Amino acid sequence: MFAGAAAARTKSVTITTPDLEYIPIAIGSAGTEFGRPLMTHLQIVELGCDGLVDIVYYEGQKNTVRWIRQSPRGVFTEQIIGEDIPAPAHVSAADVYGHGRLAILVASTGQISPNNDRIGAVVVLENLDGQHFRKRVLLDDVARVTDVRGANLSRQKNGMLELVVGQFGYAQGETRWTENKGGCQFESHTVNAPSGCIHPPVADFNGDDKLDFAALISQEWEELHWFRNLGSGQFRDTIAWGSINEDCGITVVDLNRDGNPISFIPTVKASTMRSMDRARGTAFNGSETAAPVLRFTASAICRERIRPAQRPRKY
Repeated sequence: MFAGAAAARTKSVTITTPDLEYIPIAIGSAGTEFGRPLMTHLQIVELGCDGLVDIVYYEGQKNTVRWIRQSPRGVFTEQIIGEDIPAPAHVSAADVYGHGRLAILVASTGQISPNNDRIGAVVVLENLDGQHFRKRVLLDDVARVTDVRGANLSRQKNGMLELVVGQFGYAQGETRWTENKGGCQFESHTVNAPSGCIHPPVADFNGDDKLDFAALISQEWEELHWFRNLGSGQFRDTIAWGSINEDCGITVVDLNRDGNPISFIPTVKASTMRSMDRARGTAFNGSETAAPVLRFTASAICRERIRPAQRPRKY
């Protein structure tokens, strides 16, 4: 339960799911290639433009980006599409240049273990023809980058995307967005200075038809920031939620299909999963759920929004 929520305002909901059976099937390269692989992230995406979903993943020991392509249906073949990318941490597919082909955005930490040096980078693997990729560094010599997302924040009509970049760093880090100037040129704008950004998901959080983005900040902050898109390249920073627990990630989905994105935040210390549901334009309602492997039971649903005025700024 969030601090300050009254017991009288809580409600327990039990969600039942059908019995499901999952059968593991090995795909891709054999594990003997790595010894013990260090898989940092993966995404299921249709990269081959053939109507069949594939898997793109990062391997942290070999510092490679790999594409497990499904072609034909049910047959998976693995190939390396990016090499010599130090400690890749997150994969995101996006049509960055607006030419109709998905590129792969790579968040390079430089080193997986804690390090305060400016060794991070943003790398794009440009999709040349649906089969071959070219590596291009878009940003380097920065605090360790943990995530990068492509989004049309400025509502460009040419299809080009801006980038939202989360930099965990260590003692120093930041959250930024980079403006797409065309010709593979990007101009950076820092929106939040504290270290510890894990994920910066993108969504229209307030229903005004402009894409916003959020940032889950860990370390000593443990806050969820909402950067509201005001237009003309301006974003307003609001703390949507704060915690005394250690948060480890965030994902955004319209789970109940009401048009409002819900943010799910796994929490390490409390072994729970919290959700933030936008309601009535700008308010966020918090819920906390226990999270077993295949199902969860909602409990302690509270309606109290944590406003910035309720929490002192730490920086």
